[in-house]
This record gives sequence, C-alpha cells and structure tokens, in this order.
Amino acid sequence: MDNQIRHALVPGMTRSGKGQLMRSIAESYKKQGVPTLYFTSKEVEALDVKKHVDFVETNAESFFQTSEKIVRQTPCILMIDEAADFQQELPNALREMLNKWGVYGCRIFVVVQRAKMVPPNIRNSCESCIAFKQFPDDAKFLAESYGTEFLQISLPVVKPGYFLYRESAYAPVVAGRSFYFDANGNFIRVRV
Repeated sequence: MDNQIRHALVPGMTRSGKGQLMRSIAESYKKQGVPTLYFTSKEVEALDVKKHVDFVETNAESFFQTSEKIVRQTPCILMIDEAADFQQELPNALREMLNKWGVYGCRIFVVVQRAKMVPPNIRNSCESCIAFKQFPDDAKFLAESYGTEFLQISLPVVKPGYFLYRESAYAPVVAGRSFYFDANGNFIRVRV
C-alpha cells in the first residue's frame, strides 16, 4: 500500500459511478488481505456493499470507534460514502481521521455528491481527487482546488460512467486519465 494514493476525494453526482468504483477498489484490497471498512448513511447501500468489504456501518460514531481500533493494529482502507452525513453526525472526526490516521498506514476515500460542499480542511487533506460527473459550479470548484488543468480535462471528458483521476494535488502537471466500467463490470483505463 505504500505506493498507493494516501487519501482521495471522490465527488460526483448521484448515479455517476462512485459506488461502483468504491466496490471495485474494496474488492481489490480485500483480495490482497487489506482490511476494508465502509461507512454509508443509507441502509440499502450498506446491504449492497456488505459482501465487498470486511466491515460496513451506518452509524458514524460506531464506524469511527471500530475503525480506530483496526487502524491502530493494521494498515487498512476506509471508505466514507455520504461524507456529508458522516460530518453531520461527527463534525470533527473526519478531519482527525484524515490528518492523524495516515501514520498507521490508513488510506481514506471521502465520497461526496457535491464537491463544493466539502470543507477546506477536508479537501486539503485529500491528496488525490477522483471526480465523476459534476455540476459546472462543482467542476470549477475542483479546478480552483486542484488546478485549472483539472477543469480543462474534466469538462469535456466527464459523463456518466466516466471519471478522472488526478495523481496529486501537489504535482505541477495534472495527469488526467479517464476510466470506465464496461458492461461486464471490468475496470478499463483510457488515456485522455
């Protein structure tokens, strides 16, 4: 996990493919023996992802407590779906997780619908951005955060089923790559 991205912001409109990506990533890490923990505020979503992850929870406080115990024992992956709901339940927990748990080898995916709603302290802690289909004002907001090249790449390319991966918020040049899932659910990479 050392050469993987540390924390990632995953914004995108409803039904743009965020959940499918998270399940694919979760399965990949689970096959490698890396514990994968998933938070969602939606009961239906929890039932759907249960078979793909090691632990799923719909209560933010319970998720935080369980995750903290596991993170201190072994490197793991945390996926915070509906991060706005998580923030509402535990206002300071996500910031603490992003800022402090990386020393334990924890990787966190912060999944949101509206990039514009992400507080600066959360956004700045996410070194990468996997952006799905965005409203124009959210795409502009991402460009302000991750560079204007990100906007130039994302606006013409992003559409349902596609997203862009920004290697690092600190890289001088944006490495834009699009991905999609084919009809069989295979993860396909295409150079932009």
